[in-house]
Amino acid sequence: MAVPIMAPGGGEDGAAPVLSAWHYPDGAWVEVGALVCRLEGRSGGTVDVAAPAAGILQQHCPEGGIGHPGAVVGMVLDHSDALAAPARALSGSPEEPVVVPFRSRAGTGEGLVMPLAEAGAAIPGLRLWEPDPDPPYAEAHPAPTTREERFASISEAAAADSRLLSMEVGVPVAEAHRAVRVLAREWNDPGAEPIIEDLVLRALARAVEECGLASGPAGLTLVRASSDESVALAEVSRRDFREAVRARASGGDRAFDDCEWVLTSVRELGIRAAQPVLTAGHVLAATLSGVDQAGSIGVTISYESSRIGVGDAARLLARVRMLLEEPYGLLA
Repeated sequence: MAVPIMAPGGGEDGAAPVLSAWHYPDGAWVEVGALVCRLEGRSGGTVDVAAPAAGILQQHCPEGGIGHPGAVVGMVLDHSDALAAPARALSGSPEEPVVVPFRSRAGTGEGLVMPLAEAGAAIPGLRLWEPDPDPPYAEAHPAPTTREERFASISEAAAADSRLLSMEVGVPVAEAHRAVRVLAREWNDPGAEPIIEDLVLRALARAVEECGLASGPAGLTLVRASSDESVALAEVSRRDFREAVRARASGGDRAFDDCEWVLTSVRELGIRAAQPVLTAGHVLAATLSGVDQAGSIGVTISYESSRIGVGDAARLLARVRMLLEEPYGLLA
């Protein structure tokens, strides 16, 4: 079974951490508890991350990569996972030379890649690249030397490459609708009549917190035929569900400007899909669309690629779908 290696949360300054060093090469065998990588905060604090299991290390984040608390930076694979992994050098012997077509990939480390006797190949007489004693642009683009320069370089590169991305998932909501009807009948409380958006907001809040993206107030905008209604709620994922429904029905308990992310519902108007607008400073934005002929709603998120990776976005939406397919866990 593959076990994720996750960046710990709660940085001292809330800044995204940088993976400053891998202590083992990609494909090396690590024991449980072995320190596999080091994360570095903007103010200079460092933390070494331990392997959660014994197995074969698979690196997902390169050295110098910038992420966020809770991000999956690597995996520990067992032998069956390693055999299934395509085109990865997962084991080897220190005595075995490996063909490395790029000079920068050659190095030493626990039996994976050895320095090659000639330029780029283990086969005598075969040269895959020519040595370049004077790399181009070396003087024009010197490597950052100080911590501040390195962080500035990483931040600039991340901002330059950042893209506004979106992702959508369809969620069967027969059980969620049934739960809403049962609660409305059992509570018999006009001040706390649940709607499907209450469950979707709660599912998103749990998934967002589990991914380490945000824990602050969440916003909900209900688009209706004559007007829009916007509210903001604190501790959506942890508070008593009936209390959360009552707070939403009474206009919320936080200022909307304080929200870290927002869910906009166009479900009542039967809109099949809508692109969420990501507001500056928000972690993500989401929309909830109407039910289709198969009985599914659409949940779409917008996010910045420099803050949330594609894999993290996919895992977040998969978690939302799982919570809404069996929504009774959301009521606890």
